Amino acid sequence: MDYQNHNTESRKNKHLNMKERMIVEIRLNMDFSLQNSKRTK
Repeated sequence: MDYQNHNTESRKNKHLNMKERMIVEIRLNMDFSLQNSKRTK
């Protein structure tokens, strides 16, 4: 059998779109904790 769509490459952070990545980066730079980010939702 031939697997045409089989990917074994590592794709780091590809599950987030650009807007989500920027939000995560900004919050990390501002030292937001996970608990604080949960409270803001």
